Formats: sequence, structure tokens, C-alpha cells
Amino acid sequence: MFPDSVYQKLEGELSRFGRKELQEASHRITQAYRLDENSSELFKDPVVQAAYLAVRMPATFACLSTVMASLSKDHKTFLDLGAGPATGYGVLKILGFSFQKAVFHEQCGSLFKRGYGLWSDKGLDYTQTLHTTPIMPSTSLPDSDLVLMGFFLGELSPSLRTSFLQKAWSACQRTLVIVEPGTPDRFRLLKQDREQLIQQGGHVLAPCPHEGRCPMADSDWCHFSVKVDRTSLHRSIKQVTHPYELEKYSYLVMSKEPVNHRNTARLVRTPFKKTGHLVLDLCTQAGLGRRIVSKKDKTCYKKARKYVWGDLIEEKNI
Repeated sequence: MFPDSVYQKLEGELSRFGRKELQEASHRITQAYRLDENSSELFKDPVVQAAYLAVRMPATFACLSTVMASLSKDHKTFLDLGAGPATGYGVLKILGFSFQKAVFHEQCGSLFKRGYGLWSDKGLDYTQTLHTTPIMPSTSLPDSDLVLMGFFLGELSPSLRTSFLQKAWSACQRTLVIVEPGTPDRFRLLKQDREQLIQQGGHVLAPCPHEGRCPMADSDWCHFSVKVDRTSLHRSIKQVTHPYELEKYSYLVMSKEPVNHRNTARLVRTPFKKTGHLVLDLCTQAGLGRRIVSKKDKTCYKKARKYVWGDLIEEKNI
């Protein structure tokens, strides 16, 4: 849930601009995403930054929150690559993480500082560092327990993506989190990242319940969805009427330590409720599979009714 206190600060930020200005800026952002354009110049515009905070940051916050909620809170150092308006920092703060050192890379420093101000009443302290130079193969990255690349890696050129992923993995001491839009193209890139990192000794923490070859067919893609409530201001700027949106995302969490998946399965589709039974589409250690949970099996059926798309399930319960 996007915090009410942050919404209140955000409304103050948005009051500096006219509603028409914000609507036009929101449209420019949407067009840039649809055309997969480099948005670095676009986000230097203050009104575009404000519109992004209003219509995109809540969705990004929801995706990152869902992915990182299960991470251990004993990570002591944090590296955020493509930090945007400090959304990852905000998520981890709300989740209760506390870091001895945090390093942020965001080319648009003004966007980062504007977003950071929503999460903190103070500026960066002595434990935090912001780098605004463009990401290059020569960019030096500090060793960090937790490395985040949220909606960033897919924006790099293919050659830079591969080399920079290698660099980020070298800097990662414990956990690497990659989150991308839930599109077929971005998922295909994540599959390549997964294979690259496994070959380099990485272990899959999520979403896969195994480290074998991804069983998804080329015509399909692994993605998940999170519900994002829209405030009246959000709806006005985006010029929509529906009270919420479903944000689709794909992700990969890799660990430097071996992972015990303990015969678990990931729910990769919304459960289908049929007459007298539920249909669960799962990714398991044996590959993709379908389970039928009969209403006659009262214990399993009761549990299965509560499952939602993306849940990690113990196979003994199905």
C-alpha cells in the first residue's frame, strides 16, 4: 500500500503545476514507454518528473514491494542501479530495512532528489551516496549485500546490459533483485539474465522454485500482476475513471548462497474456479504442471481458495 503520508507530500509537489500541464506530461511519459524511447532527456523536465511521481511511482512501488517483501532484513549495505525517484529506497524503508551504507546511481539527479524528499524530511546523510554520471562499462560499483535494478536493466543496450549485469553480480555479496515490466520482450531478457547468472554460480531465489532450464515456451512469458489503487488526483492526471489498475511485472531474485526450494511450486496463473474444484497452473521442479484440487479434499481445497497468482506453494498442500 502506497503510504498516505507520501501521497500528502506528493500533492504538495503537484500543486506547483497546472492540471493540464500534468496531463500532457503524463501523455508524453506513456508515449515514450510505448515507443521504448530513451527517456533520460524527457525526465529532466520538472513537470514530467511531477507527473511520473503521480502516475508511475505508485505502480513501481507496488511491484517492488511485492518482490522484496520476503527478503531478509539483515542486509547491511544497499546498491540501487537506476534508482529513479528513490522508489526502491522508499519500499525498503517501509518494509523496515536499515542500511549501514547505501549507494544510488541515477543519471537524473533532480528526479531522484525530488522522489527522495517524499520518503525523508532530510537530505542524503553521510551513509548515503548519489552518483549521477551515466552508467558505462567502466562504472565502478561498490560491494553491497543487496543490489537492486528496478525497471532499469532492460533500458540498456544489449552489449551494455550483458557486461553491466556481470559487473552488478560481481558487486553483489548476497542478493540481486531485477524487476522489469511484465512484457514478453522483457521476460525474454530476464531468461537470458537468469541463464547468465546461473552459469556464474548464482542461485535462483525467486520466482523459480528450481534452477533448471526455464520451462516457459517461447510463445509464453512468466509475469505477475499487482493491484494499484488510483487516487482521484491520479485518475485526473491520467485522464481515466477506473479506481485501480493492474500492473504487470516480471522479476528475478538471485542469491550468492545455495537455495533450498523444499518441494515448492510457483502459481503462474490466476487460479481457475470450476464447479467442485480449482485448477492451479504451476511452475514446479519438474517443469510446468497443472493441479486439480477437488472440493472433496476439504483441507487442500480450503487452502487453495486463498491462493493468488504469484504465490509460492508447498507441493504437499496441493
